[in-house]
Amino acid sequence: MLFYCLWRFVLNYKQELVSAARSRIGRGARLHQEFAGNCFENPSELCWSEGTGTEEYDCSGLVIDVAREVFGHDAWPDDVRHVRDIWAAAKAGNTLLVPRMEPEAGDLVVLARQYTIDGQDRTVPGHIGFVSDIGADGLRIIHAATSFMPGGRVEENPLRHSEISLGYIALGGS
Repeated sequence: MLFYCLWRFVLNYKQELVSAARSRIGRGARLHQEFAGNCFENPSELCWSEGTGTEEYDCSGLVIDVAREVFGHDAWPDDVRHVRDIWAAAKAGNTLLVPRMEPEAGDLVVLARQYTIDGQDRTVPGHIGFVSDIGADGLRIIHAATSFMPGGRVEENPLRHSEISLGYIALGGS
């Protein structure tokens, strides 16, 4: 009985995460650099405060806003703001952010991106979104779909094959 109750709790909050993320579909999205400049090389206060919603997001800001809605504002670590911070916290054993080998709906997917950091090309955690569905055609994700053109939106899309997944993270420790 205890296992069944725990399974129902986990299933419910994962459904809540997907539902909360879907409720933001259509809202504005921009690259984080458009809000705050280059936070890799020159972090500023704007790197921590801009892009977390409620009407316009960057990819990690969407994740933070949804997680705070589902788990409560204080559940999200204050020092975890960007996709690279989320990935590092999961790898370091943060109890809210737990790495997974296989995704489930409601988990986070972390995608690799190529950036030039300190003059060197590096592959780093560069984009993040919620796994919304796993089907025969692969994963669908809800994310702040941005480009270098204006007009990005929070969208639900199939995960493109050209995007490299670094891994998955379960929110809430399950």
